[in-house]
Amino acid sequence: MTAPAVQAPAGMLTSVPSSRMENSVAAGMLKRSMLMSASPEAGEPTLKRPRHRRGLIWSPTDATFSPTAHSSEYAPPVPSPPLHELVGSDTARTVAAHPGLLHVVTPIDIDRFEQLLEDHPNPAFMQSVCKALREGFWPWADILDPSYPSINDNSMLTCTKTDTQLQFLDAQIQEEVCAGRLSESFGTQLLPGMYSVPIHAVPKPRSDKLRLVVDHSAGDYSLNSMIATDAIKGTKLDGLHSLRASLLHFRRQHPHEKLVMFKSDVSLAFRRLPMHPLWQVKQIISFNGQCHVDHNNNFGGHGSPKVWISFMSLVAWVALRHQLIDDLKTYMDNSFFFELADRLLFYEPYQIFYPAKQTRLLQLWDEIRLPHDKAKQEFGCPL
Repeated sequence: MTAPAVQAPAGMLTSVPSSRMENSVAAGMLKRSMLMSASPEAGEPTLKRPRHRRGLIWSPTDATFSPTAHSSEYAPPVPSPPLHELVGSDTARTVAAHPGLLHVVTPIDIDRFEQLLEDHPNPAFMQSVCKALREGFWPWADILDPSYPSINDNSMLTCTKTDTQLQFLDAQIQEEVCAGRLSESFGTQLLPGMYSVPIHAVPKPRSDKLRLVVDHSAGDYSLNSMIATDAIKGTKLDGLHSLRASLLHFRRQHPHEKLVMFKSDVSLAFRRLPMHPLWQVKQIISFNGQCHVDHNNNFGGHGSPKVWISFMSLVAWVALRHQLIDDLKTYMDNSFFFELADRLLFYEPYQIFYPAKQTRLLQLWDEIRLPHDKAKQEFGCPL
């Protein structure tokens, strides 16, 4: 027998026990879990939430909008390089002396992206992201500490590699060079202002395949040590709580409709966004004695997730505003939501019917030239 739901303080849903013993046990548990503390703003008691909840308790009052898309409406502008890096530094002199070595590389159609964002309510943030797409992102780094050397080589801080790992790394580097995300070798010596980072070949989870890992944290004067934790706080991601809130809201209005879930992935995600030339010289890849400039955002950087979400929050906003994909959720390189099971729309490039919202999302990605692969576009019930 299911107990009727009642409203507990602070919006927590609980249930009415069906016996006196259950009443006693439940009362004790409720008393222990609902430790009240004073709210500094309102002066009212608030519920101290148990850690094990992990955001997996829902209320009818939960917001259904996308936190990621909504964050673009109040986020501060993404930063440009600080003045002391732009003028008079070894890094700036190297950039000026080797213009053919440093490139801003992205597949994004920035002009079209900017047109779709003309009515965005936070123009300062929107314009800063579009500027960064054209000139390269700066990862919230501050290199004012005079103890940091002009040149630093941490590339040797890696484990001994097998022949298979060396062959894999060589193939990956050549692939990145061909794609334009790594420069051709510029020699064997770092130039003033340059830092070189270690690379590793690491097995993928539950697989014998390898993946390339670029380590921005290893060694003294690491790149990640230049980025303060407070500077990269505030990134908003759409998780299970947001998805479930939208599902519950839909089910209250449409209890009998059959739904399917869908999930779409961007290919290579972080690597699609360019870094500023003044940061590119800090993320040199050295392999087999040859040095390459890494032009693009990298998974190993502390600022990399915020760089990516700054861009994707605007993509999600456009999807909601112009493609009418209500409450689309975004978690890093995954975009996901649900659709009516019988509402399908043909996606010409892959010659397949997808849920209509998923097709419209892929069409938007195509419009701004955000790459994706067929294998990473999924839907079903269950997914």
